[in-house]
Amino acid sequence: MFGRLVMGMMLVAGAAQAQTAVPPAPVPQSSKQELEEFAKGCAAVYLMAADTAKGDDLSQAMVRGASTVDYYRQSTGLTAEQVNQAITDMRDRLTERLARNPQPSLKELRANCDAAFSRAGG
Repeated sequence: MFGRLVMGMMLVAGAAQAQTAVPPAPVPQSSKQELEEFAKGCAAVYLMAADTAKGDDLSQAMVRGASTVDYYRQSTGLTAEQVNQAITDMRDRLTERLARNPQPSLKELRANCDAAFSRAGG
């Protein structure tokens, strides 16, 4: 009986060790500014992909952009609320701009991203 208990405990301990996940690779040590720039760049790419989109296509592009930016939010110090506000702001402004200009330039999209993240972070 005691032997079975010890064997059971060893099996449980072994299983626990086997199930321990390998820690993810560390995020490269970058400055807050570099990570913010990267996050803005990711958002700009998704906005570019949606430059002629309307309705649901635009929303889906923004969701993809938001999830990408959210990953980097953890390193930049922006709160989830600040990131969500920036994404909402970008979506609203892009929707307005698409109504006026169905194919905005990359410069215009980047300015939109920069402005949204500046407002969110400050």
